[in-house]
Amino acid sequence: MKGKRNRNQEGLKKQLTKLLDVPPEVVSDFPQIMISGNQEITVENFGGLLEYTSQTMRLSTKCGILVIHGADLEAQKMTADYMEYNLKTGILYARGTTDTTGNTIGKPVMEQGGKSYTMDEVRYNFNTQKARITNMVTQEQDGILHGKNIKMMPDHSINITHGKY
Repeated sequence: MKGKRNRNQEGLKKQLTKLLDVPPEVVSDFPQIMISGNQEITVENFGGLLEYTSQTMRLSTKCGILVIHGADLEAQKMTADYMEYNLKTGILYARGTTDTTGNTIGKPVMEQGGKSYTMDEVRYNFNTQKARITNMVTQEQDGILHGKNIKMMPDHSINITHGKY
């Protein structure tokens, strides 16, 4: 039964690629790996992070384990209900959306270096590696750090106005 369901799913994916006129990798479960020079690698469609150190990352994928070796490796991940990326400026804008009861859902969450940052909205410039963040909350050592207006610099230091710890 499971084999038949997998064949049906694969057939549906092929039909979707033809119907939507998109490359097959867009609807596949296989990892997408993009390498930019010797400074950046982007991996999409992986199952989970199995190991993370500054020298090694091991990722679970549908077709096996992907191992990345290097120096000063840093993992970053951004999720949000709404994201837009400007190709000309290199700026990513992310925010949550409003549900039918008026509550904000799917706020941006950035995971970086083992830490998680939740915010109302963010504008991240991939060219300068700077960010403008509104209402960010994160765990810092034994407390919670909250800031209303935050600027993140390329070295990941942050400047906060109206901050609380």
